[in-house]
Amino acid sequence: MFRSAARIALRRPMVTLGVGAGLIGGSVAHRKLYRFDREITVKEKYTKLEDGETMYMITDTSNNIYKVENSFWWRQYNRAEEWNKVDRGSKYYVEGSGIRNGYMGWYPKVYRIKPSST
Repeated sequence: MFRSAARIALRRPMVTLGVGAGLIGGSVAHRKLYRFDREITVKEKYTKLEDGETMYMITDTSNNIYKVENSFWWRQYNRAEEWNKVDRGSKYYVEGSGIRNGYMGWYPKVYRIKPSST
């Protein structure tokens, strides 16, 4: 099966480029469409183990749940350090993207966390 897919990709490079561009463009559009930046007060922080991966989670006083995540697009690769410097009861300015979908198990992803100046 892989050989036939590779042959099709080599024979039809425009199709391959189109599919690749569509996937990358869709990912960028999703991040831009669902991007957020807001000030939150941290109610709780915890880790969650799912499918062998540790997820770093934050809950705010409005009961929103966020997942602290690395981001290739925003060049942020320090999720553990970002999560570790968060204190309960403190205010932070967060930037991220995504939506909450309980059925799919999706959480809004936070990529940048800065202490709030207010």
